[in-house]
Amino acid sequence: EIDSLCLHNATFRLVNYLLQQVPHDVHPHSQVHLDFPKGAIASRLAIQRETLSRILSKLREQGLIEVHGQNIILLNVKALRTIVNA
Repeated sequence: EIDSLCLHNATFRLVNYLLQQVPHDVHPHSQVHLDFPKGAIASRLAIQRETLSRILSKLREQGLIEVHGQNIILLNVKALRTIVNA
């Protein structure tokens, strides 16, 4: 986990975190329920809460996710996996 915090950018860390919350054999769409406040998740990922919000907005604008409060729908798991495998 320390290597991930040091070597990867904030978008990678957030997308990787979201993908870790879903099984590998999911349908193209999957839902993630955030068990912790976004501020706590941002802290765990070593990013500012504002940065986390900007990344979520960017991913939403790209059509990769939908955000509904504490629930995030991954609309394109394959494309999100591409971000972490690049």
